[in-house]
Amino acid sequence: MSQITIHNSGESPKPVGNLMIPAGETRVLDKSIVPSHLWPENQNKGVDIKPQEPANLLLKILDNNVGNVAKALAEVVTPQHLDQLETAEQAGNTRKGVINAIAERRLQLASQDKVEQNDELALHALELDAYKEELAKMQLPELQEELAINDRDEERLALINAAIDTKAR
Repeated sequence: MSQITIHNSGESPKPVGNLMIPAGETRVLDKSIVPSHLWPENQNKGVDIKPQEPANLLLKILDNNVGNVAKALAEVVTPQHLDQLETAEQAGNTRKGVINAIAERRLQLASQDKVEQNDELALHALELDAYKEELAKMQLPELQEELAINDRDEERLALINAAIDTKAR
């Protein structure tokens, strides 16, 4: 297979097919993944060759107008994908509305993560409350068994020791 050397002399990453070449770096790529307008034989011919569609479906989002890009971002679920879209947008059009929509989506994802973490913490607190109620019903020998079973769980150990203290009084 034929290979092509692509150098990015720009200041931001350069999209080539479904890859991004960082600023100032050079990559040797298989010709089959390099859009034809970047082939050496098509350089400086004065021929306007349309670039091939990006192989990466994610980047196709950016082919739309700002409103449609913003709507499509609702389907993007990882910060890494948002980073990739932002890098590609900055290397191309750098539309302020798209950059703002990406930033807004980042905030939405961060907020969702925070809600999920809070839900997990609330569930954990409920589980500990239920365990505390179970412990209150146990006798000392059962509590001693619980100590042995939960010897590595600091939260449960604290609850068990509190229950033992209450029973010992």
